[in-house]
Amino acid sequence: MSPQDLTLVIPTHNRRSALLHAVESVLTQQPAVAEVIVVCDHCDDGSSEALRALYHPTLRVVERQTGRPGASAARNAGVAAATTPWVMFLDDDDGLHPGAVQAVIGVLEQTPDADWFWGERCWVAEAGEPIKVERFDDCRIDPTQSSEPEHCSAAQAATSAGFGIRRSVLLDMGGFDESLHVSEDRDLVYRLLRGGHAGQRVGHCLVDHHVHRGKRLSDPDDTALLNACEQRVIDKNRDYLSQHPDVLAMHLHRVASKQRHGGDMAAARNTVRQILEVKPLDWKAWRRRLTW
Repeated sequence: MSPQDLTLVIPTHNRRSALLHAVESVLTQQPAVAEVIVVCDHCDDGSSEALRALYHPTLRVVERQTGRPGASAARNAGVAAATTPWVMFLDDDDGLHPGAVQAVIGVLEQTPDADWFWGERCWVAEAGEPIKVERFDDCRIDPTQSSEPEHCSAAQAATSAGFGIRRSVLLDMGGFDESLHVSEDRDLVYRLLRGGHAGQRVGHCLVDHHVHRGKRLSDPDDTALLNACEQRVIDKNRDYLSQHPDVLAMHLHRVASKQRHGGDMAAARNTVRQILEVKPLDWKAWRRRLTW
């Protein structure tokens, strides 16, 4: 794999200032990727015009003005427009960490059988200082041979920002599920693991995840919609999740936290009960059941 085999796809919706910082973090990478595709999803804040004013030869803008707005559909549009064997995703309010492309190329050159990859993230405060940095070693995930902790690591850490995949594999799988408003990235990872696709964890920070008060790309206000999407992810991948109860429990804990944060305590308590059905001795679930 070479840098010219990789396209960065950035979906965006009306966040011009943050978007320009995200794009700059990609365009300043050494070595440079083949192309950077920004999908302006129903944007009306001048994002497209600001990008075109950069006049950068590897930067392409895809306008998406039809259909329902959504991160999955925007990412799929970027993948459709890409021409390279590999695509990597970045959210419009995050940044590609310095040296990320070089780290990805270096690791994937040593693991030519990998179909997808992810890496470490650095959480960055609004003022710019680092809050937390993930620390992982390089690790290959073989769905047929890897241990339960390795499956949990892949399912937990593989989010859309900083996630990369062979374009042909993603197209064969039908892309991101556009019916999902949340957890579309985890759904994709579950499908990859269920399908036996080997993955590679890159032991290098790939993404600067900016913590802010605004909404994320996949952040619906409708709690009923959130709950329905999370249940759909579980139902779609029940065969895989039933074989990996630790992964399912981890997913449900994450859902319960989001439900509690959104004020839907009845749904959060019900999710905790589901965890105890899967793992009756889960101490975290028991603590939540007693305190929530």
